[in-house]
Amino acid sequence: MKKHIQTWLLVAAILTFVSCSSENDEIVADNETNKLMTFTATQEGDAVNTKTALYSDGKTIHWEEGDKISIFDGKGNQAFALKTGAGTNSATFEGTASEAKTYTAIYPYQQNATLSDGKVTKVTNVTLPATQKAIEGGFDPTAALMMAQSNNTSLQFKNVVGYVKVKPNFACSKIVLRSGSASEYLAGTGTLTYNSNVPTLDFTTSNSKSHSITLEGPISSGYNYYIAVPATTLTAGWTISFTTSDGSNVYTRKSKKDITFTRNKVINLGDFKTEGKYWCDKERGIVEENQEVYMGNFTIEEKTYKVYFAKSNLTATGLAAKETDFGDYFAWASTEPWLTS
Repeated sequence: MKKHIQTWLLVAAILTFVSCSSENDEIVADNETNKLMTFTATQEGDAVNTKTALYSDGKTIHWEEGDKISIFDGKGNQAFALKTGAGTNSATFEGTASEAKTYTAIYPYQQNATLSDGKVTKVTNVTLPATQKAIEGGFDPTAALMMAQSNNTSLQFKNVVGYVKVKPNFACSKIVLRSGSASEYLAGTGTLTYNSNVPTLDFTTSNSKSHSITLEGPISSGYNYYIAVPATTLTAGWTISFTTSDGSNVYTRKSKKDITFTRNKVINLGDFKTEGKYWCDKERGIVEENQEVYMGNFTIEEKTYKVYFAKSNLTATGLAAKETDFGDYFAWASTEPWLTS
């Protein structure tokens, strides 16, 4: 009887092993739903086709070696790498993903990005960098955000960002574009939404955002440079600063006018020379944001003007350091004081 019991125990153990092995095989098979796939990716046209390489004609944009995109198949964020098409505006990307009814894609690949609540039109944790690399005649590819959505493996990417174009005629170590209000943002990590074939990037609920973008050099004299910016309006104006390559001077231009950045378009701020009259660096008395008070708008002959008052008195070298300090006396329109305190 003991032999029979041992035999049955052995048989049961074998059956259990076989059963477990079979079950494990099924679990592995269920998890291995990803398969090798190829997506064809094209880019939105004209208005300066914005992407990594901007060629001499100022309009032609090409995919480049090393490009990667994020493919969201409803189960995860899959990395797809450029397979063919480098040097053209139509390329193929290869990687593994699950078959899905709808695919959402982002360029460049964003490792931390996820679909928001399973919604294929909304992706969270998408970053437009506040520090961008200066590229002669082009722009930083990590900032060239694009988005696509498709029910097949053909992707037509739409540009998320627009660009600010500048041409410094002196060598720089960095260029800083800053909004006139600390509550109007130019960069950070936000939510990317795809509505009516138009992608928009929103920083409203983000804890990581910046009201300035720094373009880091070296920046050569006489070349065009592009700063990637979100589609937004800076209602309180903007400033742009150029730090010379040796760090000895910072040249700043400031505007109180509204400026609107539009996705897929370039705004040309023009050429900048050190002898220009538009500078307002510290030696010429720049007024910082914390030194001014916005007094509202007034209209003259159907044209609206903004009024700002300084918080402290004016001296020969700029505004007084403290609101209680004395200032100097100036004649109307004079740039030099006729009596100092």
